[in-house]
Amino acid sequence: MESQGRRKRVKHDRSYWEEQIKLWQDSQLTQNQYCREKKIPVTTFADWKRKIQGKGEEVPFVEIRGYSPSRDGYIEIEIKPLLTLKIRESIEPELLKNILIAIRGMRCS
Repeated sequence: MESQGRRKRVKHDRSYWEEQIKLWQDSQLTQNQYCREKKIPVTTFADWKRKIQGKGEEVPFVEIRGYSPSRDGYIEIEIKPLLTLKIRESIEPELLKNILIAIRGMRCS
C-alpha cells in the first residue's frame, strides 16, 4: 500500500523528455524553476537532457588564465541562489571534480 503524500513513479519515453526539454527552453525559466513548476525531479530532467543532447558524464574543466592567488588561499564560487563554496586553492583536482558532480546532481527545494 502506498503511503499518503507519496506519488507513484511514472516512466516516460524519450519523446516525452524531448518535449519537456523543448518546453523548458521556450519557457525562459531556469532548469530548477521549470522542474519545480512541473513537479519533475531535477536530476531526472538533467539526466534526460544529457542523454538527448549527447553529453557524457564527464565534467569539462577549463584552465583559468590570468588568475592571481588570493590573500587567504581560498577561491569562492557562488551558485545563486543555491550555495556559495569557499574552496582552498590547494584542493586536489579529483576532489574538486567530485564536488562539482555532486552539486550538479543536487535537488533544489
